[in-house]
Amino acid sequence: MISKVYPQIVRLLFALLSLLGQLAAADLCGPIRKLVAAESTKQDIPGISVAVVQNNHVVCSISQGWADLEQRVPNTAKSLHRLASLSKPITAVLTMKIVEEGNVAVGDSIRKLLPELPMRYKEVSIKRLLSHQSGIREYADMAEMFSTRHYQNLEEAALAIFVESPLLFEPGAKTSYTTYGYTLLGAGLERATGQSFKRILEARLSGFSLDDFGTLTPNRVRPYRKSTSMKWENAPAFDASNKYPGGGIVASAVEYANFLIQVSSGRLLRKESVATMWARQSLSDGSLVPYSTLGWATGLRGKQRFFTHGGLQPGTTTVMHWFPDLGSGSVILCNAEGPELDGLQERILEIVVGRKPQ
Repeated sequence: MISKVYPQIVRLLFALLSLLGQLAAADLCGPIRKLVAAESTKQDIPGISVAVVQNNHVVCSISQGWADLEQRVPNTAKSLHRLASLSKPITAVLTMKIVEEGNVAVGDSIRKLLPELPMRYKEVSIKRLLSHQSGIREYADMAEMFSTRHYQNLEEAALAIFVESPLLFEPGAKTSYTTYGYTLLGAGLERATGQSFKRILEARLSGFSLDDFGTLTPNRVRPYRKSTSMKWENAPAFDASNKYPGGGIVASAVEYANFLIQVSSGRLLRKESVATMWARQSLSDGSLVPYSTLGWATGLRGKQRFFTHGGLQPGTTTVMHWFPDLGSGSVILCNAEGPELDGLQERILEIVVGRKPQ
């Protein structure tokens, strides 16, 4: 008799736990949904997507506004946004996966992969490219940022744009943020694997695609910016083939949230690889860079470490915070250039992980 009843009791307990989890998530989502709606109205944001994670589960997915203002296409949980610099943590994970495959090591010089580079790149390692210690410059002008030239691969982009530029400092001496450093890193990964960056991405991660200028991508949102009369207009077109690894990937907020969960859970990388990627980096003189890891910014909220990144591009503003020890965080993506998202992010985090210590 007991053997027949016991399985029913177990199923009932699991159903009850599931119901309690759903109620807790609903209780969490209600206030966050109100915050997102209020902020969207306040800043007149065309479309905003938010994914909230707690205990390594996506507990709240919110989509407000329009993916396409002209055609009145609603923004949904499946809408794909430009990630801008939220692409960099993805490239960091891809790099560590290729390290695990044995094709490269984080200490390798980029000249080991691309020996035709000038000798000044000898001390530019993969680690220094990921942590912005390479000395490679950023965009020289708006023409580079808004370039519509398409490059067949990342090596072509690097050679055509910045490789012949002098380094800003001796590699490892300073930290200076550079998207082009990720372009050169991507060129090295293409050489090491014999695959295009598109194939590197698709073969190792699901849920992400490139912001390909000439490709029709289902569910991709239309990007906007404010005109001089403060009305929304189409953001200028650009070709991201000069910066795919550092700012040319698209995804939904939910897919990015799942990516964060998978990184922490060991489903994407070995524990040792995650530890290497998230270790604080030091300069050549041994001094620690307060916020720098391999591809992520980091900090403390009270005693809880977090990893974060933000992004800004024509037609997109993005931000994410992730607390791996709690399995909690949030991702915010919007198809507009310039909305202030840090305040919204902080209010969401107050609900999810608690108030920031004063």
